[in-house]
Amino acid sequence: MDGQFEYYNIESRSRIKNVIAQYISSILKNEELLKPEKINLMDRMKLAEEFIKKRTYNGIYTIDEDYIVEREYEPYELENDVAEYIDLKLPQHYWYKCLKSSDESHLDYPGIIRIVGVEYFYSINYEREKILLQEYQSCREKRKSNVLLTDTCEICKAPLIIRDGRYGKFLGCSNFPSCNYRNSLK
Repeated sequence: MDGQFEYYNIESRSRIKNVIAQYISSILKNEELLKPEKINLMDRMKLAEEFIKKRTYNGIYTIDEDYIVEREYEPYELENDVAEYIDLKLPQHYWYKCLKSSDESHLDYPGIIRIVGVEYFYSINYEREKILLQEYQSCREKRKSNVLLTDTCEICKAPLIIRDGRYGKFLGCSNFPSCNYRNSLK
């Protein structure tokens, strides 16, 4: 997202986002029955304040000791950016937790905006997720277009797809890496 943590250099932006993601992961790890309603009730600003408070000593952000600041910023800017990023990460971590569950209805990524009941509080995150979902769907369509319906793997009978290799295109099993069958394109 453009403009988020813009007062830090690029490397520092990436690092603070990783730290926030770990923070969210640690919060959600302790939740036994995580439901969309619980995600929606989580106060993003309160979580942001707690995140910053843990990294403040005598009123000074120790965050700035770890990250390179490119310009002066107001405390509310950091809080808003952290809250917005938390808002983006909460549904994603909920989704990953669903993936790890035994419920197989979550095997195909439907886009976080399609998980019933999970809401974004920042419209920019909703728009970003729509773009990610479109990219995911176009990748799936591209992958499907590579499937040759008439050719199947001689080992596992799965459809073969056209793959790009070091020496050019070849037919490979769609079950790769479980199945290593490959054949040259003729």
